[in-house]
Amino acid sequence: MKILTKVLLIITVFCFSGVFVISLISDTMLLSNYRELENDLVSSQIIRFRKGIEVEIDNLVSIVNDWARWDDTYEFTVGEKPEYISSNLVLDAFINLRINFMVFLNSSQDIFYARSVDLQTGELITLSEDSITEILSYGEIIFDHNTLESNNHGIITLAESPLLFSSAPIITSEYAGPSHGILLMGRFLNEREVEYLRYLTDLNASIFNPDDDTILEGTQFDSSFYLNESSFIFNTPSDHIIEGYAVVHDISGEPSFILKISTNRSIYQQGKRTIASLQLTTGLLGVFVGSILIIVLYSTIISRLTKLTQQMRSIRIERLGPHKVKMKGHDEIGILAQSINETLHELDINRTKLSELNETLEEQVKERTAEVNSLLKHKDEFINQLGHDLKNPLGPLISLLPILKNHATTENDKEIIDTLIRNVNYIRNLVVKTIALAQLNSPNLKLKAEEIKLDELIDEVFQDNTLFINEKNINIEKDIPTDLKITADRLWMHELFINLLNNAIKFSPTKGTIGITASKDPSGVTISLHDNGMGMTKNQLDRIFDEFYKADGSRHDFDSSGLGLSIVKRIVEKHGGRIWAESKGHGKGSTFKFTIPFSLPKDVYQ
Repeated sequence: MKILTKVLLIITVFCFSGVFVISLISDTMLLSNYRELENDLVSSQIIRFRKGIEVEIDNLVSIVNDWARWDDTYEFTVGEKPEYISSNLVLDAFINLRINFMVFLNSSQDIFYARSVDLQTGELITLSEDSITEILSYGEIIFDHNTLESNNHGIITLAESPLLFSSAPIITSEYAGPSHGILLMGRFLNEREVEYLRYLTDLNASIFNPDDDTILEGTQFDSSFYLNESSFIFNTPSDHIIEGYAVVHDISGEPSFILKISTNRSIYQQGKRTIASLQLTTGLLGVFVGSILIIVLYSTIISRLTKLTQQMRSIRIERLGPHKVKMKGHDEIGILAQSINETLHELDINRTKLSELNETLEEQVKERTAEVNSLLKHKDEFINQLGHDLKNPLGPLISLLPILKNHATTENDKEIIDTLIRNVNYIRNLVVKTIALAQLNSPNLKLKAEEIKLDELIDEVFQDNTLFINEKNINIEKDIPTDLKITADRLWMHELFINLLNNAIKFSPTKGTIGITASKDPSGVTISLHDNGMGMTKNQLDRIFDEFYKADGSRHDFDSSGLGLSIVKRIVEKHGGRIWAESKGHGKGSTFKFTIPFSLPKDVYQ
């Protein structure tokens, strides 16, 4: 990557990081401040709407006080003015006063007269007994007046809706008694009244029953919310709407209704626009500053480094000296150019010396290569001759010793001959394995590549070892796809599976299990052979493929040379694969896995 590109990248990352940091600060600090401001706004609107309700209650108090301290009302409650109903308790009076009902109670607090109006339809209605019962259930809270001038007012909760009420003792216009009863007026806080309050306060308000599940969607109200009227909860269903919730208690101190205020998030949206402007300004400032930095860096550093690089490339192409770069200045780049010139001078001197040495070195290399090839050829010939010379005298011994045993007359003679047979077989096995390993280690070994059906090859190996498998009553589990083929040297692959199978049989218990599986992946075939034998430790796993290493050092098997797994490893590697062993410890069995690529390495083809 060029320096100019790196500088551009660094400045770009710096600009984006600055914008990101500012955005993060904006979101965590500025936006949070805007959210607090809009919460304060909604809180003030909730308080304002509550004030609107209080104003309506105060108006109701004034109306009740006016009527309860009127001589006509005083006389009506003692039965002296029957025309009071037709002249005063008319529909227009209820509508003008926006009163839903009036209840006159006598001095025994029994209902003397009651009249109710549906303000929405403008019709006189009968106040239901349930509503009257609910109102009377508040008892002393509404009707207990300590003085003739007292007035009980507030909100009571009815099943139909919250009720704004006011009650006062019925006395004369001169505030004299005794009281002839109590006058109670009420106005239902229904949708019509809420709509009127919305108009007065210019707020988008609505009220809900505290038990109404519809308001709980997306909003969580805890117990403290219902207990404290000054506790507000805010919800933002979208980026454009904010909702505030507050509880309003009735005169008994119990939650009467939940007040909800919805308003546009103008403050929040303005905050977002301000932050976006800040981010844009920061980004443009970063681009401007970055551009200035690039121009300064390019004129003072990058252009000179580019010129120096071009001169060095020219020197590399010319090759022939003497060489020298030209660069003005006494700063670090000028010092670098001077150091390069000194180095180039030394290189020109060394190049001349190296050219002279190369002429003699090429001749020496040719001579040494010829000697090495000769030694390798002699080694291969020696190994082949050694194998021939060692196996030839062993052949007659292997053939004659069993015959000699048949002619032995004593058990002692037979035991001696058995010992000879075991040792001769051990020597023969050791010779065969050693020669095979030497052949695999030779760089001159060439493999004969052919397409092999893996399933058939495994069956041949198991067939060749049927006697040993049956001797230990081994259970064989095979999972090889019948169409799976590999490209390999058949003889060496046969030798590989023979060694792995012999090793598994040797360390498997009687009636043990040996399993072999194979699977194909994009690069080749993975083969796994596992047993439930004695298993291995981590140290044994690390050394299991070493030459002449035996996992169980306490055993002295004449049929084991300690070279079988080394041969297996070299066969796999010659085919371009890899092999490894796995075990969970002693008594937990062992697994050998190896891979065979789909094609042999080119340097081992025959």
